Amino acid sequence: MGLWIAIFSLFCGFLLQLLPSFPKEKVIQMGKSYLIYLVLPALALIHIPPLKLSWDLGLAPSSA
Repeated sequence: MGLWIAIFSLFCGFLLQLLPSFPKEKVIQMGKSYLIYLVLPALALIHIPPLKLSWDLGLAPSSA
């Protein structure tokens, strides 16, 4: 399935390059927003260690 998505994306990118009226600045802006708002948070979430919830997390260190 992932291979088909990649092929479809490359095909759409090739077709968009053939359109002379397609604004290139918009493509650059969409690429930047994709990186900032989707890729970087996803990479950050991969590296966050899983939390082990217990009752000790709700207590202050002085009361434990």
